[in-house]
Amino acid sequence: SCSGIQHIAGMIKDLEIGKNVNLVPQLNDEKVSDIYTHILDIVNKEIQELGHKKDSEYPKFKHLKLNRKDVKGPVMTKTYNVTLIGMKNQLVISLGSRSSLKNIELKNINKNVVIESCLTKELIELESKDIIKIAQIIESKIFHSFPLLEAVYNFFKKICKLMNNFGLPITWFTPSGLEITQNYYKVKEIKVAISFAGKTKKLVLKEWSKELDKRSQLGALIPNVVHSLDASHLMEVIKNIKTTNIDYILPIHDCFGSHPNDLSAVYEILKFEFVNIYSNQEFLKSFHQNIIYTLKKNKFKIIKKNNIQYVQLLNNNKLVEIPAVPKTGHLDLNKIKFSLYMFN
Repeated sequence: SCSGIQHIAGMIKDLEIGKNVNLVPQLNDEKVSDIYTHILDIVNKEIQELGHKKDSEYPKFKHLKLNRKDVKGPVMTKTYNVTLIGMKNQLVISLGSRSSLKNIELKNINKNVVIESCLTKELIELESKDIIKIAQIIESKIFHSFPLLEAVYNFFKKICKLMNNFGLPITWFTPSGLEITQNYYKVKEIKVAISFAGKTKKLVLKEWSKELDKRSQLGALIPNVVHSLDASHLMEVIKNIKTTNIDYILPIHDCFGSHPNDLSAVYEILKFEFVNIYSNQEFLKSFHQNIIYTLKKNKFKIIKKNNIQYVQLLNNNKLVEIPAVPKTGHLDLNKIKFSLYMFN
C-alpha cells in the first residue's frame, strides 16, 4: 500500500496517513484503504469547481474527470521528491493513454493531450498550462490532506539547503546499521569522438570536481532516505526469516515472494519488522543528531537559544537556524501488527 508513504507514516507516526496506507487494524468486512482514491476525489472536486467558475481560466476542466491511474504516479513519486514538471509529464502519459480512447486518434504535440469529455464524450484538448495546473492541484491536495507529510518533506529540504550552504555532505544511519553519506559532486563532461575502421563512436568522459552539486543533493535526499528505510526493512525481514523454518524467500525492493504455505508467516514477519524499525529508534531524531555531529566535526559551533539550535558561522557571529525535528503524531505502531492489508 504505497510503501514510500508507509515509511514516512512510520517515521512521523501520523495516524491519518497510516489509515490511508493500511497501517491500522481493520475488521474482516472493511475495505482496503486506498490513498490514491482518497486524493483523487478531492482533486476531482477542485478541478470541477475551477472549470465551472465564472470567467474561469480553465473552462475545459468542467469536462475533465481524472481516474485513479492519473493521480497514482504523482502521489506515489511525491514521496520521492518528484518535481512539478515531473508530475506534468506523468499526467501527459496517463491522460494520453486512457484505455477508453484506444480507437480514437490522439495527438501529442508540444505536450498537448486530447482526451474524451466526461460529460459530452466529445474530444477536448488540454494545453500545457492546463496540465501544469492539474499537477499543482494534485501536489497541493497531497499536503493539504496530510500536513505531517508536508512537515517531513520540508524538514528534509531545509536540512539539505542548510548543509548545501556549508558545502557539507549528509550522513545518516539506517535502522539496520548501515552508514550512508550522500555527496553528489559537480561533473564536467567532455565529449570525444573516436574513429576506427571507418566507424565513429562518440563517448562522454566525466571529470568529477570536489564541489557539491547542490541541486542533485536537494533532489536526491528524500528518495535516498526512503529507499534506505525500505532496504533496511528488507534486510531485517531476511534476517528474521533465516531464523525460521521458511526455506524460500524472493525479495525484490518492497515485494516478497515465497511458497503459498509460508506466505501467512512471511506476512507476519513483514509487519513485525516494520514495527521494529520505527519502535526501536526515532529515525528523524537520529537523522537530526547526525547533522549536528557533522557540523561540529567540521568545526562549526552550535548554539541553543529559546529551544532553537543555530549554527554560528566561522568568519562572523551570524547565526543560521537548524531546522527542528517535526512533531510526531498518534499512530500506534504496535497495532500495525493487526493490519489485514498492510501488504497486498
